[in-house]
Amino acid sequence: MRKILFMVPLFALLMTIFSCGDNEDFSVPHVLTDAELKEMHRQDSIDSVNRNRYADFIVEASVELKAGGQYEGTDVEFDFNSIASFFGLSPEALAAGIDDKTVTACIIKGSNLSAYTDGSTANGNWGYWVDKQGDPMSWGTGCAAYGEWYSDDNPGVFSVGQFPDALQEGDQVTFIPALKYQGKTAAVKITITIVAA
Repeated sequence: MRKILFMVPLFALLMTIFSCGDNEDFSVPHVLTDAELKEMHRQDSIDSVNRNRYADFIVEASVELKAGGQYEGTDVEFDFNSIASFFGLSPEALAAGIDDKTVTACIIKGSNLSAYTDGSTANGNWGYWVDKQGDPMSWGTGCAAYGEWYSDDNPGVFSVGQFPDALQEGDQVTFIPALKYQGKTAAVKITITIVAA
């Protein structure tokens, strides 16, 4: 027991002698150096690239829906022509490819950014119900929003709506429908924001 009582003060003395100078006053916030700021910026840029790894090409759109809304949707325009050009197709050929399934329609899961390719869960060949995380699901409890695309309408439009009373003012859902063709993936990242009724 005496050895332990002797070792504790000895250990405390050694820690005082050999401690780093950086930690002398930890009650004052650390001011970042230029090198530390540069490293943080580098890590943020890597993080940004990793967040976009789910697709080779991404177009973005946003829409506001009123809280407590019914199923009826609103049209959200996106740059369909740029996606067609990215794939080396005409807009008409891309629309036909989605319909005849030579272009794979899918959705990127919001929870893990993997592609769900098991078919549509809403109307149309490229339509999905999603939960609050943006993961695809069948219609029913847990649904938050949907997006549906039809080739016979304007191909640069998704009809987006919500499950009644599933979302409240201030909620946001990110819905990421995507297309795969010849080893490349293009995605439409649609941010749905719920506003006051």
